[in-house]
Amino acid sequence: MNIRRTKVRIERVSREHCGRRIDNYLARRMKNAPKSLIYKLLRSGQVRVNGGRIKPHYRLVLDDQVRIPPIEDRNSSGISIPPGLVAEFERAILLEDEHYLIINKPAKIASHSGTGVEYGVIDIARQMRPNAPRVDLAHRLDRDTSGCIVLSKHLKALHEFHTLVRNRKCAKYYRALLKGRLPVGMSSIELSLDVQRPEGGEKRVVAGERGKLAQTVIEECRPAGAHSMVDLQLVTGRMHQIRAHAQYIGHPIAGDERYGMPEFNFSMRSIGLNRLFLHASHIEYRAFNKNFVVTAALPEILANVERALIAQEGSSS
Repeated sequence: MNIRRTKVRIERVSREHCGRRIDNYLARRMKNAPKSLIYKLLRSGQVRVNGGRIKPHYRLVLDDQVRIPPIEDRNSSGISIPPGLVAEFERAILLEDEHYLIINKPAKIASHSGTGVEYGVIDIARQMRPNAPRVDLAHRLDRDTSGCIVLSKHLKALHEFHTLVRNRKCAKYYRALLKGRLPVGMSSIELSLDVQRPEGGEKRVVAGERGKLAQTVIEECRPAGAHSMVDLQLVTGRMHQIRAHAQYIGHPIAGDERYGMPEFNFSMRSIGLNRLFLHASHIEYRAFNKNFVVTAALPEILANVERALIAQEGSSS
């Protein structure tokens, strides 16, 4: 691994980066730095704008002077990604044009690097398209969730997608296997979500009266053995929304190690489920006078679990 120490840089903000959060700007300018390091540099005041300290949510203004401190660059040619993974992601492309790259993300790959995570979807995508002006995550998926993930290929495309999401003009659909049978007539879950982080622990979302309002619409529910296969629309996009909502109503997602039930997960492993049964199956939006309508087929391992549950029900009847 090549290791070198970078030099202090002072960069003037161009029109392209106006309005961009400083943490996202740094992630783009310091490609090999994990997010944890970027936030550490911001907290310690080593990153400065116009000579002053700023918060991670600070939005850049034209001609701002950004001080980027020296860091150890452990791979000047880019993050080390396992051989074959870039080719695997090329095969997983669902749609690509000059504005967006939409990929069928496999489970167990994070959206971006961070504490204990060397690389993520964004790092792989940037290696896939090294000559693109820029590649950014337009939104995120949990590490254990598979399916449609959108990346933008220029700043205007990123801003356009975020505007669509804020205005609820981007429809995101998921498929999940929930424990037990949902009550007849249940069509949506509307509960506020509060993000908590116990000292020394991982972030966790708690559903209840506190936090931000979150809405998950149940588009379709059908039996899968003694359990429920559901198609869901994510109206809001809170952290771990579907997982926390499912836990709160007493029907957690199969394979969910954080919000699920251990005995249920154990029974699902016995029929071959070794991951979270949550898949971003479909996404629709309109941008740049074009309709983007993309579907990601259910991974074979999840389809096999569904078939096994249906077969169990048939043999017991």
